[in-house]
Amino acid sequence: MSVRTQQQLKDERRAEIRDLCLDRVCRFRTEYFREQRLRRDLEETIAMLQTENRSYREAMAKLMQAVGQVIKPQDKPAGVFKDLLSDIPGIVALYQFVREDTINIWIIIEKENFDSEMKIAAAQAEILRRFQKSKFHFMVFPRSLVNDHTIPKDAIRV
Repeated sequence: MSVRTQQQLKDERRAEIRDLCLDRVCRFRTEYFREQRLRRDLEETIAMLQTENRSYREAMAKLMQAVGQVIKPQDKPAGVFKDLLSDIPGIVALYQFVREDTINIWIIIEKENFDSEMKIAAAQAEILRRFQKSKFHFMVFPRSLVNDHTIPKDAIRV
């Protein structure tokens, strides 16, 4: 009986595995290739899902932007406020713009008039009562203090 060294045993084992894997039905080789194919399929699926995810996010952002342009929460209070101000003489213009979460409404009057300003204050109180969940900032200016440079660029005339 010959004594084989540890290295010889390892070499013999490697040769057996190598010889086995030359066979068409090598268990080691087929499992390796199957796992490799599954990994590749998984990587392709992940890449496809990431691309779809990006396109869905872009589409959702465009949709939300379009909805935001159609349904502006500040439009209703401004329209109601305009109706409330319609009976007050001396109002030249009404502008609105939004900063952060506050609806800014600027009222331009012909000239300073205490009675008109009191009626405007009553209309402001009514808006605050009706739209309690919204934040407002009202400003009243006489026409002489306002020009095209004074009014914010994103202000909308109501």
